[in-house]
Amino acid sequence: MACSSLKILGASWGTADVTAKIWSMVKKNSLFVKAEKATFGPDPMPGHHKSLVVCYLDGSQEPCLAIAKENESINVSLKARYHKDQLSSDWQTEVSAASSRNPGKKETITILGAVWGVKDVTKHARLLVQGSKKEFKQLATNKAWEDGWPRVVKTLVVFYQYSEIPMMSVVRETETMHFVISPPLFILGAAYGLEPVTQQVRDLVKNRQLDLIPNMILPDNWFRNYKSFVMVYQFGDEKPQLFISDEFKKISIRYEQKEQEEVKINPDQLLILGAAYGLNDVTTKVKSSVYENELVTLVNNTLFGDASWKLSSKTLVVVYQYGSSPPVVSITQELKKVEITKILPPTYGGLVDARSLVDNNDIIFLLAVNSKYVTCMPNSDKLGAVAESSSCIEFIIVQPDSLGPFFLKTKSSQVCAVDKDGYLILKDEQEAAPLSLMLMLSTTGKVQLATTDNKFVRLAENDFLKADTTEHFSALTSFQLAIDCCANLQRLPSNDQESPDLWLSFVWQVTEGFFLALGLEPFLHTSSPSIGLLHLIQGNQNANKARLTLREELRLTTSVTKAVSSAIHFLKVLWKEGILWKVFKFVRLQEGVIIYTEIFARVIQVILLPEAEATLLLAGFTTWALQLIDTSKKL
Repeated sequence: MACSSLKILGASWGTADVTAKIWSMVKKNSLFVKAEKATFGPDPMPGHHKSLVVCYLDGSQEPCLAIAKENESINVSLKARYHKDQLSSDWQTEVSAASSRNPGKKETITILGAVWGVKDVTKHARLLVQGSKKEFKQLATNKAWEDGWPRVVKTLVVFYQYSEIPMMSVVRETETMHFVISPPLFILGAAYGLEPVTQQVRDLVKNRQLDLIPNMILPDNWFRNYKSFVMVYQFGDEKPQLFISDEFKKISIRYEQKEQEEVKINPDQLLILGAAYGLNDVTTKVKSSVYENELVTLVNNTLFGDASWKLSSKTLVVVYQYGSSPPVVSITQELKKVEITKILPPTYGGLVDARSLVDNNDIIFLLAVNSKYVTCMPNSDKLGAVAESSSCIEFIIVQPDSLGPFFLKTKSSQVCAVDKDGYLILKDEQEAAPLSLMLMLSTTGKVQLATTDNKFVRLAENDFLKADTTEHFSALTSFQLAIDCCANLQRLPSNDQESPDLWLSFVWQVTEGFFLALGLEPFLHTSSPSIGLLHLIQGNQNANKARLTLREELRLTTSVTKAVSSAIHFLKVLWKEGILWKVFKFVRLQEGVIIYTEIFARVIQVILLPEAEATLLLAGFTTWALQLIDTSKKL
């Protein structure tokens, strides 16, 4: 598919990230901007000369750099039309690559461009990550990069990627630039003093890493008291980690690969993700204080110790969750009672909500961590991960209740059951009761299958499948799911006749257009909009309200930046309401193509990204935003 858009991969003004600002200034595939304070707002480096640096794609096969000193101008325009498959550095090409489903795939850092002051140092930066190096760490000094702008305090700007998302790091002279290949960084909960600050900290995540000094960034909510900063975070699917510091410490969170540890999760029980009393890790003590699935106790030094801040009032911070419900931050002052009582989640989910991932009569294929598909083992009724895709079993979903468990059967009417040793087997319906299963899903697209008695299915010895473990964060319990969707969604009843044709087009553009902007064309079709999709959204009160709100916001704006932000907010509502899976299925595939959950996970990752990281994706959404604005004004 031809692409003719000038794409801004990143931009900096001094030490400030101005990517979104520059992106909004692109007009008719051209950019003209003067590097001056009046354009970019507050001065990030008062009293110092600054440079404006823009990294962009203009149709050539390599990213380009545009650099201007303060009060100079940048003027770039699209050079040629091109095709995506001609662009080796296009971050979207990997999205649909079949090799991305290989768990053993190695990632390396790709340097898109680098600037020291006003000097292009891309070649030198690339030498630092040659081979399979997964880390970039370098001082920003003239000795390391040579002085191209004498007697000026300079910045080092590096544009890079190791996934589908282009990233940018900026540091001042004498500072160290440090970034590593990392899974997505998720802040599960954070507290500062007496207030939860989870969302504020999430917004500070950039390039899948976090840098902050609490008392410099976060508001003082406990005046004249020493405050602790407590955070529970998680890289990808790895075990959640607890971080504790005082309010003055500089915090730098970088990815360090950890060995998988056993984490037992029961979807109906209280899970303590981390706990701190003052500056002490009291997670183990808090876990031992949980009684009958609740935590109710007096917070004092006798119970939790007094090794830190003996003369200061302290807080007990607990980050917890019940089953698959979102993590919650509890903050209790010393000498007060902490009360965390049982609130069961409405559905059985996982790290993210798996509602509507599968529907009755969907056909699925299971792919295990050994890159083999699940099928019946030779000369046995046991199931194992030994097949290539051409010989694996098609499992048909039987789901009596859309919010409850399901079981698997084959075209020959055999059902998936479990034997006395916990092995998964295939039996005729008359011979064995089918095994009831629930789904848990990670944001990276990995699926865990759990039985209704809280056992997870794992890849056991000799590649057999066994339901006998409570481990959740384990490679052996992680599967990929390939789904061939049933088509019964197209026949949803109508409940709204308001401008049906235009609304049909609008809803189609805001959903399918988003998937296409992410580069998912090989997995989608582009036929006429389906009335069932509109009816699905109309049938959900919150989703329908968000649809009408989006229409009004788009009518009142000409800014593509604002349009993209509003549209992604609408998609977040669909996600929270548990219907984004079904929306994806409407525009899912060409005949004979199946969806891997890892493909849909690309959608989840973008929707759940912190704002600072999400802005880096805006460059690919120009056409999508303009179409939405145009259609909304006709409604």
